[in-house]
Amino acid sequence: MATLEFADYRRELLAELAALSPETDVRVDRAEARRNYRWDSVEVAELKFLLNFRLPVALRARLWIGCFPGPSPTSRPSLPSCT
Repeated sequence: MATLEFADYRRELLAELAALSPETDVRVDRAEARRNYRWDSVEVAELKFLLNFRLPVALRARLWIGCFPGPSPTSRPSLPSCT
């Protein structure tokens, strides 16, 4: 299984975000990010906060598809009909 250092992951993710939506402000309030993700490092907390609270859902979905081919974590397989 391949691994990617967090700094590389963050750089690639932000590059993809800039390509998709160059006008998007990626700044986050550090204190607010830390309050929401107190167990993570500051860098991880800030990225998580950006992705989960600052980006519109549609942009987040486009970013996911661009960075991670395959099903989105929010997509659900269709269930068989019970009728």
